[in-house]
Amino acid sequence: MNTLEEAQSQSPTTSGRAMSLVLVLVVVAGYIPTLFMISEPFTSPIKLTMLALGAYAVQVEELATTKERNRLAREIPKSLEHFLMAVNVQSETARAVLFAGRAARLWSCV
Repeated sequence: MNTLEEAQSQSPTTSGRAMSLVLVLVVVAGYIPTLFMISEPFTSPIKLTMLALGAYAVQVEELATTKERNRLAREIPKSLEHFLMAVNVQSETARAVLFAGRAARLWSCV
């Protein structure tokens, strides 16, 4: 199994973990505004850490969204290819059946 297949097989679990991490970070980032209500200087290490955490939460959310878009961008052409192949096979079959019917009618006239 090559690395691409391994990555695709691990994708749902990894995607679930990423979404869980995004949820946790967004919830934690939601508490950031309440920290600023405390009358401490803005340069407090805790506040700076929480600001950085909020920025990371946004970045993780954007990366998860991008990853999902890329997955869909790979999946849609595959689905479309399978659909068009099925249409092609069905049209070829219909053409063969139609031709067989015409040939039988011609031979019956002879």
